[in-house]
Amino acid sequence: MTGKKSGRFRRIASELNPLVWPLGALVVLYDSVQLRWRQPPTPYSWAEIGVPTEQSLAFVMRWIAAAQDASPDGGISAYYSLYGGFGPSYPETTGYLIPTLIDYGTVSQDPQWTERAVRATDWLMHLQFDQGAFPAGFAKSTDGPSVFNTGQIIFGLLGTYRLTGNSAYLQAATRAGHWLVSAQSPDGCWRQHTYEGVPHVYYTMVAWAQAELFQATGDDCFQQSAARNLEWALSHQQPNGWFEGYNLGGRPIYLHFIAYTLQGVLEAGIRIGSDAALQAMQQTAEKLLRMFEIKKRLMGAYSSAGKATIGSACLTGDAQISIVWLRLAELTGDLRFLNASLKMNELIKSGIWYRGPTGLLGGVKGSDPVWGRYLWLRYPCWAAKFTADSFMLELSSLAKCAARLSPCGS
Repeated sequence: MTGKKSGRFRRIASELNPLVWPLGALVVLYDSVQLRWRQPPTPYSWAEIGVPTEQSLAFVMRWIAAAQDASPDGGISAYYSLYGGFGPSYPETTGYLIPTLIDYGTVSQDPQWTERAVRATDWLMHLQFDQGAFPAGFAKSTDGPSVFNTGQIIFGLLGTYRLTGNSAYLQAATRAGHWLVSAQSPDGCWRQHTYEGVPHVYYTMVAWAQAELFQATGDDCFQQSAARNLEWALSHQQPNGWFEGYNLGGRPIYLHFIAYTLQGVLEAGIRIGSDAALQAMQQTAEKLLRMFEIKKRLMGAYSSAGKATIGSACLTGDAQISIVWLRLAELTGDLRFLNASLKMNELIKSGIWYRGPTGLLGGVKGSDPVWGRYLWLRYPCWAAKFTADSFMLELSSLAKCAARLSPCGS
């Protein structure tokens, strides 16, 4: 058994909770029945469920609230597992969940969501190192500073700064951004304080955070940091549109990381005005759209040649790709992207539990079926985050379409 595998099993053993096992067994049985009897086996339309997007969104946000309430520190639990219940708070994902809480507060007009955002941000503020970085790993980790976590936490700090006007949050975000600049290699990637000590193309999500900081502060060093990383990442795009350089240590290139790369290129490119970045990521997004329309689903992982490498779905990646398509529909006016996103969101809805106990109710599983390779038997908070974001963006996009089609004065 390798060190990585033994570490995984030690972590699982430390979380085992026999009180959760009966529920886990029922979920596995349910997914087994669905996998065997679902007709057709790979649909992208689940209209017979009859759950409106607004209602599905409310259920997912209810799960996110439960994940925060399960953590006494104010952070958001990393996941709910079918063998151990809610896990520890996760600084990285708490960081980028904060804008989701704020956005849903606007949508719902319920102040509890902005209160939750501030509580989560205040917890993160206590984790910041003197040099500006934030830690790797889960709550109470001793793993040292992390480039990726720091970038994702910047999203939360900036979101709460815009919400409250409290300059302490902006100052913390700025310190974090300057640390990222200092840790960046001359060629634009990050090699230090990274996952397994190597550079990754999906760290374009950090470039996006730097671009957000540039907009908030006007400091050119953040724009330059984002531009350098985009240039490095785009140098790893192949002529067929797929990227190399994920460097995941032999693990599958899950759709989650492919989507991270596209989201980072898209959003950073918009903010720093890079047309080359937008054209590059659109090439990959269109390939994924074509694959989805032909197969009626996306697989959970792909090789750098664009070939599926696992048979289960990665619902986190599905939700992120749906967001990418919705953003492209907004930017280009190409309704193919909107159409595909609506279908994808219906597919994601089919895996949400609308009845059940806390932990399951409203959760989005890592894989479909639930025992698939990505986040085996777990409901990660980041799957809920990207699903909620996709649902909110769908509602906004459809409202804009309706407004454009409405006669003047009606």
